[in-house]
Amino acid sequence: GIKLHLLAIFQLLLVQGHTGARDSLNLGRYYLRLSWLFRELDEHGELKPQAQQARAMLEELRQDWPQAPADAEAAATRAAQEYETGLGQSNALENLGEVCDLMLLITRIYIKLQRVEPARLTWSKAHDLARGVEAGKRSLEDQYYKLQDQTRSATKVVADAAKAAMPEIRAKIVEMDALARAIRNKAQEVRNLLHDLTEDLGPAPGGPPGPRTAPEGKPKKKLFGLFK
Repeated sequence: GIKLHLLAIFQLLLVQGHTGARDSLNLGRYYLRLSWLFRELDEHGELKPQAQQARAMLEELRQDWPQAPADAEAAATRAAQEYETGLGQSNALENLGEVCDLMLLITRIYIKLQRVEPARLTWSKAHDLARGVEAGKRSLEDQYYKLQDQTRSATKVVADAAKAAMPEIRAKIVEMDALARAIRNKAQEVRNLLHDLTEDLGPAPGGPPGPRTAPEGKPKKKLFGLFK
């Protein structure tokens, strides 16, 4: 699996070198999955022989490809960088929901890397985007209610035109309402993870920073949806 993901990344980088086209979103996905594979090797003792083989392969590979990520942290860092580049490629993302999902995914990666400030900054952007969706929904609702007033008070020609536009606007309001609620729920989930990370890395009162291990009895939080 590690070899295949490294090969896929190398091929995408070759295409970029020849054409100038950077497929940042796919690069981000491959780097993120590669990070997961590295962690699997590190966390499972029964995979120690495979981990040794992988390290030997990577040491040999890096002689010809020095930029190749050699561990989970390096691969996750590259994933976040590629995803952030993908945010600037407007043609790669279809709607605001996808943009916000990507921002929250980047936030989760930084939380996993225990990098509080970039995580907080990206989450803040996602939160602002969610507020923008809410504002857009309210604007459509205002337009919808104005059209309702027109159907009651305007001439027949204007009223008929307003009635024709109302179902389409109403459907758009329903769509934006569902999108806003979904974004708000995801943003709150990531905000809770960010809050926990800040507490874990924060200094204890009157002493040095405490250990990063979870307190006894407290279940370890999972980054749900991190590897979609």
